[in-house]
Amino acid sequence: MNKQQYGFWNNCRWFLGQLWRTHRGLVVSAIAEIVGRMAMLILGVLLPALLVGAVGRAHAGLQYYMLIALGLAASTAVAGILSTIGGVYSFNWGSNLRSDIAVDLQDIILGVDYDQATDPTVHKLYEQAAGRGTANTSSGMQALFSYGVALIGDVLTLVVFVATLTAITPLIFVLVVLAASVAYVAMAGYRKWYGHGHEHFTTAVRKQRYLERNAYAVENGKDIRMYAMRGWYHDHLQQLLGERDLWQRRDSNRFLWANIAGAVAGIIRDAASYLYLFAGVVARTVSVSQFTLLFGMINQFVQLTDQLISDLTRVQTANRDLLEVRQLFDLAATNAHRDALVELPSALMPQASGQLPVTVEFKDVRYRYPGADADSLKDISFTLAAGEKLALVGINGAGKSTIAKLMMGLMHPTSGQILYNGIDAQTLSRQQCYDLFAPVFQETTILAMSVAQNVAPVATPDTARVQAAVDQAGLTAKVAALPQGLETPMTKNYEDDGVEFSGGQAQRLMLARALYKDAPVLILDEPTAALDPIAENEVYNEYAQLTRGKSSLFISHRLASTRFCDRIIFLADGRIVQSGTHADLMRAGGPYADMFAVQAKYYAADKEAFTDGEN
Repeated sequence: MNKQQYGFWNNCRWFLGQLWRTHRGLVVSAIAEIVGRMAMLILGVLLPALLVGAVGRAHAGLQYYMLIALGLAASTAVAGILSTIGGVYSFNWGSNLRSDIAVDLQDIILGVDYDQATDPTVHKLYEQAAGRGTANTSSGMQALFSYGVALIGDVLTLVVFVATLTAITPLIFVLVVLAASVAYVAMAGYRKWYGHGHEHFTTAVRKQRYLERNAYAVENGKDIRMYAMRGWYHDHLQQLLGERDLWQRRDSNRFLWANIAGAVAGIIRDAASYLYLFAGVVARTVSVSQFTLLFGMINQFVQLTDQLISDLTRVQTANRDLLEVRQLFDLAATNAHRDALVELPSALMPQASGQLPVTVEFKDVRYRYPGADADSLKDISFTLAAGEKLALVGINGAGKSTIAKLMMGLMHPTSGQILYNGIDAQTLSRQQCYDLFAPVFQETTILAMSVAQNVAPVATPDTARVQAAVDQAGLTAKVAALPQGLETPMTKNYEDDGVEFSGGQAQRLMLARALYKDAPVLILDEPTAALDPIAENEVYNEYAQLTRGKSSLFISHRLASTRFCDRIIFLADGRIVQSGTHADLMRAGGPYADMFAVQAKYYAADKEAFTDGEN
């Protein structure tokens, strides 16, 4: 995928758009925080000078001093309240904004095309976006807001100080600017190094999370213990932690030296500035109150310039950390553009009877996986007619599952066309493609929800339809025996009393899910691969009866399980080698008949079935 680069102001405009879309109240809190911070800093300079000046007025009465004191106290209190309230709300609402974007990122990665979801570069992009952009309060989204607000306050306050210093002591202003320039250049070097090196750090974090997830995964527990993998996990995790620690030490050292450069420039600036002020007092060209004002202003100006450079560095770092977030949002926008409201063609609308016969045609389809050197599928052309039972068979890796994913719209052909009732799949939205198919995959996806919600993954399933699907899938007795029936929670990830299904029961639950969807085309992608051949043959025949009248695609590497199909396609090396009925293919000889004969030797228990098939 192409990775768009974004400038600082482009990112700021995008960020402000997100802020205004989701949390407009942050604008008010930011203004309050900025005004409060400015007032506190300016008052911090003015108060000592005013007090010294007031004390110097020999003929002022008590009332004058009381007014001065009350005015100073009130202004300080108001400024403090504004700054505190603005800061509290900015932090809390800023966290909410970051959390909202984190949820958006998860929604984006769940909504990308399947071929994008299986692309390592997209996985890496998501890991970097989540880690840099939304992981914590110092990450891109919240850091850009927090330090951006501080930066605006720094700049506005500095404008006031600059105007004052320029008018009274231009020399000190020049010294401060020179020192600030040195500090900025030093920090710019650090930021450049950070931008180049942080990707390696993020990659190490991603690998560490992978190891941690797999080390504690229950399904891996047996292999870890039986094959003594504990040491392997430990060594690799230790290595990754070492890489992270090394990068963090280098980061700390680079940051330290950049700060030292700024500190040395600051020492020279302070020495020259204070020498200038003391010389003015000695020469009586500067009064005590003016000295107090200028001394405080120089100190605040110095602190402000240092803070401005720090805030600017953090804002620019946050801007860099938003890059992957922006790229993921762009990816979502590209997908959304394709999914823009597309009127469903009449050829794909249900008939008056409510049925929707669907014919799927592959025309010269080729497919190459991202990053691969060769095509996995080559010039695939065939038709799954409406109501037909079609089998895709062949050895593992022949391309059977790839064809199924392309057929459903999960992936898109590198070249060629896939047509639904004559309509090019590329002209439809992804959801319109998905709605035509009800797949049952080899891997079961059991959710930490109720049995009913696993059959119908919605908030409020249609109980009658769920029960009908469960009955058709042969799970009536199993579900009836559960403590809460259809409402029994599954897995122990959320509920301690969650139930676990056996492999065969889980596959039947997946069939119930497909039956509940009631799509025009059923796809069975080796869901019974873990079963023995006889059991698989029984299940496939049962599936065939349940889906009578629908277009069905059956995938298996066991040829005996799909003999009942109207037509069989034999795949090898990503090409269609043979096509026909089981009887036709056996009479023709060739790779199908050869593979069937080899498998028959291992299926002696089903000898009679094999003999019938060859007659």
